[in-house]
Amino acid sequence: MPLDGYAVARGLAYGATLALVGLAVAPAVLARAGLASRLTLPIRHRGARLGLVAAAVLLVATLLRLWYQARSFLEPGEALTRDLIALVLGSGTWGTGWKLVAGIAVLLVFTWATPVLRQLGGVHRFLVLGLLVATPFAGHGASAEAAAWRGIALHAVHLLGTGAWLGTLLVLSAAAFPVILVEAGEGREAELARVVRTFSPVALVGAGVAAGSGAVLAWDLVGSPGQLLASPYGRWLTAKLTVVGIVAGIGFRNWRVLTPRLGGGAAVPLARSARVELGFGALILLATAVLVALEAPGL
Repeated sequence: MPLDGYAVARGLAYGATLALVGLAVAPAVLARAGLASRLTLPIRHRGARLGLVAAAVLLVATLLRLWYQARSFLEPGEALTRDLIALVLGSGTWGTGWKLVAGIAVLLVFTWATPVLRQLGGVHRFLVLGLLVATPFAGHGASAEAAAWRGIALHAVHLLGTGAWLGTLLVLSAAAFPVILVEAGEGREAELARVVRTFSPVALVGAGVAAGSGAVLAWDLVGSPGQLLASPYGRWLTAKLTVVGIVAGIGFRNWRVLTPRLGGGAAVPLARSARVELGFGALILLATAVLVALEAPGL
C-alpha cells in the first residue's frame, strides 16, 4: 500500500482542515439550536482546545509535506539543502499552495492561542475561507493544466461540503455532545434533540455538495469508468466511495431512525452512532491519503 510519509502528512492536513471547517460551522448550529446558557461555556472551552489542536496539526503536517516533497527530488543518501527547499517552494502551483496554507496555519494557531482573537469567530471563519481556497493548489485538481482552475474550485467546494458534514459532526461529537450528556441532566434528550435537528439539514446539504463535487472530480481524475478497476488509483477511489456510502447510510439512519426517538432514551445511542460514523470517516481520510500518493490516470 503506497502510504508513505508524504501521504500520511497530507491525510493529517486534510483531517485538520475538515475539523477547522467544522469549527466555523458548529457555532452557528449551536446558536440556532438555542442551548441552555449553562452549557455554552464548557462547550466553548472544549471547542477552543480542539481548534488549537487542529491548527497545530495542520501546521506540523504542512511542514512535513514540504520536507517529504523536497526529499523526493534527492537520491538516496543525498543531503537536503536550503537551495532545494527554495526551488520546491518556487515550483508552480504546489509551492504557491504550500506557502499559502503554511501562512494560514500559523495565523490559525495564533488565533486559537489568543483568547481575544478566539472570541472573534469572524477571524477563524475568514482564515478557514482562505484555507479552502489555498489547499487545492497543491492537490491533484491543480495538476491538469488545461482545467487547473476548475479542479481547484471543485476541490475547494468538496472540502467545504465535507467539512460542513463530517467536520461539524466531529466538533459536535467532541465538544457539544459530551457536555450535553453529562451536564444537561434530565433535559439532555431535549437539548440533544435540538442540536441534532438543527444540524441535520446542514449535514444533508454538506454531504450532497461533497458527493456532487466529488463525483465530478473523480470523473476528471480517473478519466473513464474502466479505470475504476484497471488502475490502482481507480481501485482506491472505489474503496473510498464505498466507505463514503457507508458513512452516508449511518447518517441517514441517525436522521430517520434515532433522531425522531430523542426524548425517549435515544441520546446515548445517537452519540454512539455519531462516533461510529466518525470512525468510518477516518477510513475516508486513510483512503484519501493513499490516493494522494498515486498517479491519477485522467491527468
